[in-house]
Formats: sequence, structure tokens, C-alpha cells
Amino acid sequence: MYSAEPLPHFVDEYLAYLYEVHPTTAAFDGVHLHDDLLEDLGRQAIDGQARALGGFARRLAAIDPARLTDTETTAVLARLPGWTLRADGLALTRTFKFADFSQAFGFMTRAALYAEKADHHPEWFNVYNRVDVTLTTHDAGGISARDAAMAEALDAML
Repeated sequence: MYSAEPLPHFVDEYLAYLYEVHPTTAAFDGVHLHDDLLEDLGRQAIDGQARALGGFARRLAAIDPARLTDTETTAVLARLPGWTLRADGLALTRTFKFADFSQAFGFMTRAALYAEKADHHPEWFNVYNRVDVTLTTHDAGGISARDAAMAEALDAML
């Protein structure tokens, strides 16, 4: 499993490097800094994560986004401890808690990069060490196999 432990050290090194190479950009252009950081983190982290998950992101992108039946949704929830059905029945939800903000940010970074490769993006909310995730497939009008697969992938990133 991929660990969030090295991320804070890597981020500090990256920010120092970026400031050295592009001091104005690093100091004043948060968007550019964020894009560069995600791109570099992508090469460093998501490739290892995708290998660890056996190329799951590519398979997720190919899953048909048809809405699951109630029976299928119940079966999905049975195999995904920690995930619950949103009150309207149209989404899977889970709250992830980490030791601190750095670990929560590391998880979100890995998840974001993975979501880009899978072309399926979670809705989420972050406060300090907590990340609330909601998975739904808007094209299907509810939960699809893509959401179940994304939930499994997010669990595997812990």
C-alpha cells in the first residue's frame, strides 16, 4: 500500500526547488505552483499507486456508467466497510480521518491524480485531518459501478 509518510518531506523539497528556479512564480503564483506540484507528484506518486493497484485506473475508465439497481447498491455497500448511502440514495459517502493535514493532503493528492487517470472524479470536502468523499455518477443519475470501483481504489490508498 502507498504511504503518505514521505509526502510532506517531498513537498518541502519541491517547494524549495521551485522557489530556487522560479522565485517569483513560487512566491506569487499559487495556481502555477499548484499545477507544477501536481504534475511532479503525478510522476512520483500516481505511477507507483497505479502499479500497486494493477492498472486499476485504466480499467475504471472503461466501466459502463449505467446506474446500479437497489440490489446491486446493497451488495456494493456490503463489501465496502465504512461507506454509506447518502440520504437520497444517489451517492456513496465516507469520511476518512488521518493523523494530520499532511496525511489528508497526501491522500487527496493521490486520489486526485488517480481520478484523472480513471476519468471519474469524487466530490469531497477537507478540514484539517478529515476528508469527506461523495461518489456519484452524474451521467447515470446515481450510483454506478464506476463509483463502487473508485471507492475500492480510495480504500486501497489508505
